Amino acid sequence: MEEVGDLKRLPLLPWQLKYVGIFLLLVGAVGVYIFIHLGEKPQWLEWNVFTLYSQYLLTKKFALITNNQGDELSVLFYFIGAFLLIFSAERKEKSSYTIARLRAIYITVLISMVIFVAGYMLLHGMAIIVFAIVMPFVVPLIYLALFYGSLRRY
Repeated sequence: MEEVGDLKRLPLLPWQLKYVGIFLLLVGAVGVYIFIHLGEKPQWLEWNVFTLYSQYLLTKKFALITNNQGDELSVLFYFIGAFLLIFSAERKEKSSYTIARLRAIYITVLISMVIFVAGYMLLHGMAIIVFAIVMPFVVPLIYLALFYGSLRRY
């Protein structure tokens, strides 16, 4: 690891993976809207999959079930895309970006905790469940906004 002041440069993925990350995040976000928000369940996504635990009309453990995978694939694409965006180097990576990344993650945790505590105290019933489901999707976006918003300083 290369030194940045008292810090070492973070190990990052190749910068080209940012493009894959953008694509997957966008595909995932569109899929989440279509399959979860709109409730579309196309037949071609009905697959037999292994589950550790499934509860619909029947409870199944460690079994093969038939399930529409649209929402699972969308969430998977979204978070893999976010991962690639967050952990890929910039095309012209500077050593000072390590500080920008650390500041962004620190402020992201702070903002996320404040939002979550406020939401938990102010929302009740089904609203808190929806809020708790949506919150993990927002956290990477907060980080990306903070990191890319701070790059002008570095």
